[in-house]
Amino acid sequence: MTQVEKFLEIANKTFGIDNETGRGRLNPFYIHVPAKVSKGFLAATPKSTGKAILTNPLIFLGNIRDPLVSPYAGQYTVGAPSISIIVGQYGFGKTELIHQICDFLKNRHSDNQGLFPLPINLAFCRSKLGILNRNIKPSVEDFSNLLFGHLLNQAEFNISFVFEDLLPIIKHGNILLILDGLDELLSNTSQHQTFFAALTNFLCNNEKIKSGGFRFKVIVCARLEYLRAVDNSEATELVKIINRENLNKIPVSVYFLNLDALDDSRINSYIDSTISDDELFENVKKNTKLLDILRRPLLLRIFCDLVKDRQNFELDNLLKVEQAGELLEIFTERASKDVDLSHAQERIAAFTWNLDNLARKSLEFYQDGKAEMSIDDIKYFIEPIGENFSEFDDDEVLSSIHKCPFLQRFSDYSVRFAHRSFLEFFTAKGVAIALKEENRKPFDELVLNVDTRKFLKYLVNKLFNSQDKFDELTRGSYGLQSEHEWELKTNLSFDELENIRKTLLLSMTEPENPPADTEKLIRRFLKIEDDGLHPRFLLYCYESVAVYLRDHQWDEKVRGINQDFHNLSKLRLENTLSRLDLQEIPSYLKTPLKLLVERILDIGQRLRYRWVKEYLNEDKQRYLIEAFNADDEKETLDRIRMILRHIENSIF
Repeated sequence: MTQVEKFLEIANKTFGIDNETGRGRLNPFYIHVPAKVSKGFLAATPKSTGKAILTNPLIFLGNIRDPLVSPYAGQYTVGAPSISIIVGQYGFGKTELIHQICDFLKNRHSDNQGLFPLPINLAFCRSKLGILNRNIKPSVEDFSNLLFGHLLNQAEFNISFVFEDLLPIIKHGNILLILDGLDELLSNTSQHQTFFAALTNFLCNNEKIKSGGFRFKVIVCARLEYLRAVDNSEATELVKIINRENLNKIPVSVYFLNLDALDDSRINSYIDSTISDDELFENVKKNTKLLDILRRPLLLRIFCDLVKDRQNFELDNLLKVEQAGELLEIFTERASKDVDLSHAQERIAAFTWNLDNLARKSLEFYQDGKAEMSIDDIKYFIEPIGENFSEFDDDEVLSSIHKCPFLQRFSDYSVRFAHRSFLEFFTAKGVAIALKEENRKPFDELVLNVDTRKFLKYLVNKLFNSQDKFDELTRGSYGLQSEHEWELKTNLSFDELENIRKTLLLSMTEPENPPADTEKLIRRFLKIEDDGLHPRFLLYCYESVAVYLRDHQWDEKVRGINQDFHNLSKLRLENTLSRLDLQEIPSYLKTPLKLLVERILDIGQRLRYRWVKEYLNEDKQRYLIEAFNADDEKETLDRIRMILRHIENSIF
């Protein structure tokens, strides 16, 4: 076995190819997910979608030829040299698609004879993320360590192997480099821009290889929500970065594959292939909300797994599910109580897991930006069955999660969630539990992403046994239950403010389907923004406006709103800092005002408003930081400093 063969074998094993462990392991009942492919731009807006071509990604990316893999009309395959960006919403099957491609290339049929997959789970690269937080582009050596360091350690190779053996084969097109989970490695625009600049430098800038010798094919996978947050609506800035950093002017094609939802025929086909029940799909169709949930391959697979093991609940209950959070709740609770699973655990280690404690730990990790759980973290949410932890060694503690379907062993010393959706679900559950324990701080101060917010809405209403509890609590978060704290300058009606709150909150929670009057009420909010509104109301409405602008930046009608918001947010930040400097404000407004400062600065960075660069000035930065000088504001100040680092490293 050559060194390259050994390295590829280790990489595939680490990713989970050819074994029963690992994220997104091969599904024998896989249903091919269609994708919309476009060259040079992401087809994700009403204007651009029509320019994309429907494709089978297995054929496009792997040149797969198999009787079960059907091409679409006009189907073609990826050229070289190229970088292909696979995007999709959570649970759309990005990682599972990678498993299918790798399995075909290694074990089945492809016209790409001699093309070997090199899959990298980018979550394994987090320990070296610091190289992307500097003010300079990382060297090829540093970037190579970021991508391959964990594999080099396993193979006991040094970095010279990458330059002398691996990189030439990648550049000549004999290895398909696959980078999965970009959104699990990166978290902001500056890291994103630096990553693609370094990747381009790694692939293209080598004087030893002539232009015609560059035949590389690279795949990068990320959530659609992530790409929208760090780039413009068609991701053309990413393409510009690749072109700018390509010093040798290699003709690199950049493709975007936007994975589509499953249609009825594919859902029916998957159910037929996994479950012997001719009437099941017809029963599913009667619940349109459940049918829409199952358009995500991850949730369809979970649903079918639950149906196959229905001994602990009635099928009728599953057919009544109307929210993704409800399906995940049934799945995780079944996994913690399953009789066969409990027996299996007793044979491995005398532990079971406490879902509430796992939720508390998940919330802690979400707040701290962590992904891996240590052995001590695991001990917090697993419980001994008649034994004490001290009687078991660390390996036995790690083995306690061996059969858990939503956790997986990440290394010899850590565990992580098998899919990011489970982290978001348990984070939302942690926030809901904190509310039940009369701790509102996470609910009031954390600005969650869209999917986590949807889970939270379901879990809060379920935990408090009220369909209106989430809405009631958010009224408090917006300051609408503390009317005495408002300093209104005009005769604004609280009924009108409540209508603005409900509409903008819904548009932020369901951005793919905002209320029809969202744009109208955003314009109204911006007109009354300086009328003495509560800082908590401003904080959440500002976030709603930012989400709307991000999702509608392609719309020419929104450009005027964007310019108004640019000017208003700059002025609001300046005025808020001036007010904090006076120190003559009621104590109950101090924390909300400081959270508003953090939120506006973060929004300015995310929307890449140029005024945020002013806060890199030494005097202005000192003025900003001096507003956060209390001992109990250290967490907020740390987040402010992180935002400033992101601003410093971002390209505007």
